[in-house]
Amino acid sequence: MASQPLVTLFLKALLTSRKSLGLYPPGSEMATAWIQRLHRSLDGFFQQGLQFPVRVSRDGFSWTGEELHTRDPALEALRQELEVRGITAFSITPGVEDWELKTFLELLNLPPEELGYLAGAGAYLRTRSVVNVSVETPGSGSEGERPRDSTWRALQTGKDDVDLFVEGVLEKTDERFAELTYDRTGLTRWFETVADGDPVGRIYDAVKMLGGMAEGGGDREIRGRTIVESLLHLPEPTLRPLLTDRLLRLGGTDLIAFNLLTQVTSRELDQIARLVPVDQLIALSSELLEFPWEEGKRQRLIEEIVSTVERKSEPETADERDGRPSPKTTPSSWTCGRRSSPRAARASSSSGAPISSWP
Repeated sequence: MASQPLVTLFLKALLTSRKSLGLYPPGSEMATAWIQRLHRSLDGFFQQGLQFPVRVSRDGFSWTGEELHTRDPALEALRQELEVRGITAFSITPGVEDWELKTFLELLNLPPEELGYLAGAGAYLRTRSVVNVSVETPGSGSEGERPRDSTWRALQTGKDDVDLFVEGVLEKTDERFAELTYDRTGLTRWFETVADGDPVGRIYDAVKMLGGMAEGGGDREIRGRTIVESLLHLPEPTLRPLLTDRLLRLGGTDLIAFNLLTQVTSRELDQIARLVPVDQLIALSSELLEFPWEEGKRQRLIEEIVSTVERKSEPETADERDGRPSPKTTPSSWTCGRRSSPRAARASSSSGAPISSWP
């Protein structure tokens, strides 16, 4: 009978090999070396009594009457990766070949959505003629768990295997999106991927989803800043219609668009002003007068839009044409001899801070 330390060593070897395989091109010397290393380790584990199947439970792994609760974050991550792919158990026989281990590791690196359906992991291995590695999935009729056991668990918890699978997918998805809202580079790349086909509609749908998630957190302004920075790093052909057709057009009526605009700095608003018609900025400031929420933020955003329009109406200096800031370009420099309000004047020293954070 396999001991808990032995199964733990095997699972960690599997996890390490899975991660390492993802770092190298398929068929490369390093990728092959990691597969061979896992195979040698597996041979040793079999000699020490390792037995399959290894089952995936809600809080760990189980095998031949024993259980391992995943207090180790790395093993919990592996458990979740198996769960979101619909794998409730897996088996490896002593006759396994390198290419079969490679296929299994590729399955664990495959995005879950590419499997297509709940039992997709089993079909993935079968269509590739893998015989020495097998997986059990919800509804696959595995021999290790009698139907009455599944029924009993469903009656006790109110959840069957499909429910648990869906919960795992949703939990993993939420975690990934939460991570993205702290990663500007990763989020920009994701927006560019989402933009395929319908850049404006798809990106704004994604923005609304991420903005809604950020609204429920205590660090919404930090995550809002990441979203804004990621959007402003999109290519101009994508960014321009996103600004004109969504963010600015809806900024006076949509709370998420408004909150994102209040996270824009003075310099970023100047960048936006170079991409959109001045009339649209003026129209937004008028619409904001009717906006029913966030009085302080709304007023500061209106004042900064007015200052931005004033700056845009002034002739460019040589420094500005070269991309360097000009001393005259401050929110308080009004043409026609007018002066801005004290609040807008204070904003001139806050050009690197979000509008929502100004005093």
